[in-house]
Amino acid sequence: MSDAMTTICMPSMPPMENSSGISTDGGIVSRPAAYENNLFFGSEDKRLHVIGARTGKVVWTYYTDGPIRSSPRIAEGHIFIGSDDHAFTRECEHGPECVAVHCG
Repeated sequence: MSDAMTTICMPSMPPMENSSGISTDGGIVSRPAAYENNLFFGSEDKRLHVIGARTGKVVWTYYTDGPIRSSPRIAEGHIFIGSDDHAFTRECEHGPECVAVHCG
């Protein structure tokens, strides 16, 4: 049995701030992915953001060395995302300790 995954469509947006106080320092140009009550999305501020879908609060954030313009993908409990510097993967439940993968 596979884990359920939902992708939420979101248009390109300028830097974000909402009533929960979550903000990005760069634009969001990709679509977020949802997994087990969390939303995962990258930003041009060089961060992967994870927020609680129900609470709107930051769960964890991962900093990269380049803007994240790709949409995250989730498979079998792992998140995969690319930034301008690397591709990254991590188990969704274990926070921001991502593994950089050199591709090509």
